Amino acid sequence: MTVSSRNSSPLWALLPGVVIAVVAWFHSAAIDRVQTVSELFTDNLILEPSVDSSSGFAGERRNLVVPGHNVESYEWIVQAEAIRHTGDWRGREVDYDNAPQGRTVQSPSAVRWWLASVTPWLGAGETSGAQVAEASLKSEPLLHLFLVVTLTGLVIWQWGFLPGAVTALMVGLGFPVIGGFQAGAPSARGLVICSTALAIVTFLIGLRHASAGRSSRIWWVLSGIAIGLSIWIAPVHGYPLALAMTLGGLAAAGMNAKSTSRETTEAFPWIAWGVSGALTSLLFFSVDYLGTEIVWADGRFHQVHPLFAVSLLGLGWLAALLQRWEWRRGTIIQATVAALLALSLAGTMIVKQDAGFTSSGLGADLMTHLPDTRSAGSFGEWINQHSSKGVTAGIFLPLALIAFAIWQLLQGGLSAANRSTLLAAVIIAGISAGLGLPNLAWWGIVFCSLATIAALAATSLRGLRSQILFAAACAFAAGMAWTDLAPRIGEASEPRLTENDVRSLAERDLAHWLSLRREEYRSVVLSPPDTTPALYFYGGVRGLGTPYAENSEGFIAAVRIASASSPDESLALATQRELSHVVIPSWDSFLFEYARLGAAQPEHSMMAMLDTWLAPRWMRPVQHTLPAADIFEDYSTVIYEVTETQDNASALSRLGEYFAETKQPQFAAAIAVTLRESFPSDLSGLVAQA
Repeated sequence: MTVSSRNSSPLWALLPGVVIAVVAWFHSAAIDRVQTVSELFTDNLILEPSVDSSSGFAGERRNLVVPGHNVESYEWIVQAEAIRHTGDWRGREVDYDNAPQGRTVQSPSAVRWWLASVTPWLGAGETSGAQVAEASLKSEPLLHLFLVVTLTGLVIWQWGFLPGAVTALMVGLGFPVIGGFQAGAPSARGLVICSTALAIVTFLIGLRHASAGRSSRIWWVLSGIAIGLSIWIAPVHGYPLALAMTLGGLAAAGMNAKSTSRETTEAFPWIAWGVSGALTSLLFFSVDYLGTEIVWADGRFHQVHPLFAVSLLGLGWLAALLQRWEWRRGTIIQATVAALLALSLAGTMIVKQDAGFTSSGLGADLMTHLPDTRSAGSFGEWINQHSSKGVTAGIFLPLALIAFAIWQLLQGGLSAANRSTLLAAVIIAGISAGLGLPNLAWWGIVFCSLATIAALAATSLRGLRSQILFAAACAFAAGMAWTDLAPRIGEASEPRLTENDVRSLAERDLAHWLSLRREEYRSVVLSPPDTTPALYFYGGVRGLGTPYAENSEGFIAAVRIASASSPDESLALATQRELSHVVIPSWDSFLFEYARLGAAQPEHSMMAMLDTWLAPRWMRPVQHTLPAADIFEDYSTVIYEVTETQDNASALSRLGEYFAETKQPQFAAAIAVTLRESFPSDLSGLVAQA
């Protein structure tokens, strides 16, 4: 333990223990809630155990209701099940979208490997699918507890008990952090928050050691490894954070250069940081991708790529030269080469017109993965949509730590080492918060960086009164959101169903219904992109368009079918894709957006025809009824089944029967009149009229 650790009482170590207990209690309640919701309305489900199915149930059906309708989690659970079922840890082909051809999987394997790896310890059940489903309930809470314990332990070791206590408050109770580790909804966010938080803390420890003249290389190497992991898991977070850390470190070096004690400082080992980060990202890229056809595919810079390693190496080299600030011919040449390496990634992105690490990515519109999470295009939009004042305060109040840290820097009461380290932490937190304005997925990282500011700010507090006031302020700021979070613990056994819960339950029922109507060679559904993953997850029903970045071909196919301007064109496209059903759910109208995207005149598209009940003769409406419950009162689906081409009388007859079955008597009567007047002797028409 360092000297500064003696400045705060060991009694402060009790506070992290309380936080860990509260976190465990919250996640335990979240697990109970998912299990309770998943057991609702199961009477119509077909759940026959099967060891031949990766899901554990015949027909690749599933029962687990993923909180928040998280389409990212659907994919990770399915892929982890495939790993445990087949033993293939590098599976790169899936068939659940862009059907019937399927598509390649370009996303990094970190999440599916993590979930598949912990399944033997966390999962229970007779089949591998059941074990993965059970493990998915516990894997994210386990990651959150690991984050709290590890970060708190590191901070106590390096800065003391009070800094460790306020760190635990921020990363344990902070709304975007605890909401990023939702039971039953595995995603890349949890792993990204853990890796980036470790990168920031070890980087700041290395800065402080070097600023104080002590050996720091091991901490810089550890930080580089964590950044390399972050870039592998999610370059859209890991690489911008590396840039922020570089700027923060250079600012700290500049402050050290102006310090009267600069002779006691040690040069920052930037090259060790850059090399360790580059080698880590390159190693995991190689393990994950080498030997596959997608290694050098275009449009992949939103995923890990060797150029990230090259750029990170250049960043470390260039930062080392900038810190030395000795410009001779040799160093100028080195700086030029280093700058070219650092800019190689951005330059390639510009040339190839690839958004790369600047793209938003799946889940960028979600602050958390809690069951009632709402999507928003920006932080401002999210604030306007969120009705909970406690949550809003729980986001804004911790940001005051940045202002408090700036005030401390201006006061000049900190040691030179802590002063430069705090400056770096402020810069990292400020940049992270700026990146979080258009991208809500950043806010878990923002709160982890705020935790480091709180820890560093606490090191200068000597009096017990000031320490208590500061800890109370941190607890109040982070705890304001618990006016929303705490009630969730009590309602776990009798949960209040959210809009996302009801939607997921409706899609689960629909998916099981569709799974019974699959034909051997025609089992592909056209449905909205956010609904298609749910239909496969719950019922093994393959589809076309999904929100996954790798599925551009399936998305385009869905647009073409939905926007087709003639029955013959739509039939040809549907036959090519082995289409079996068109599903139009009342809760998701994106099929009509498909038509607007692909048709110059959407009012003449196939979707416009279906919307006015003028379906082509190779389609017939079929009835699906959701369970009789008040929560489904506003939920319904219009489903068209692809059939052999019918004559006009048969097509009208089927439509009339559908109106009668769905209790739309006015439409049914109109069809009956048309059949009686136009097809008086047709047998199917007479049956339909009866």
